[in-house]
Amino acid sequence: WYPTVGVGDVDNVSFEVERYLQYQATKFVSNVNYDANCYLLLSKGMDMMDIGAGTMSFEDGTKRIPNDKQGLLLSYSTDRLTPAEDLERLSETLGRRGVSVHYEVLQSQFGHDAFLIESQAVELNMRLRAFLETDASIYGGHGVHNVRALVKELLLD
Repeated sequence: WYPTVGVGDVDNVSFEVERYLQYQATKFVSNVNYDANCYLLLSKGMDMMDIGAGTMSFEDGTKRIPNDKQGLLLSYSTDRLTPAEDLERLSETLGRRGVSVHYEVLQSQFGHDAFLIESQAVELNMRLRAFLETDASIYGGHGVHNVRALVKELLLD
């Protein structure tokens, strides 16, 4: 998002997020045996995801998610790949069915890949840790309960 341009070198524009992604990619592939086809398959799966596929509607498709499951739906305010409105719709639909869901929009100017920028990932990581925490003595419960307790604690500080 923060462009860097050499003097008179408009063809060599790079952005902070672009440089960060390149750095992380280089670091990643030099440390592991990574098959790029895995990323391509994941990307294709994201592009083709349709909760309502094979059913009459989106709402019917959500019925494949059991009521005893919990959901953590987090979006970034500037995410264009997975807009906050899509997750809000999923949250409302699941909530009407009795599924315990925590939905929240995190503020960021960096869009979908904000979680890749260390300073932007803090809020997301705190919520993920709370959601996955199994020690009930930390937040007094598990899953959605923990995230709601954390957010309440953050708002009080």
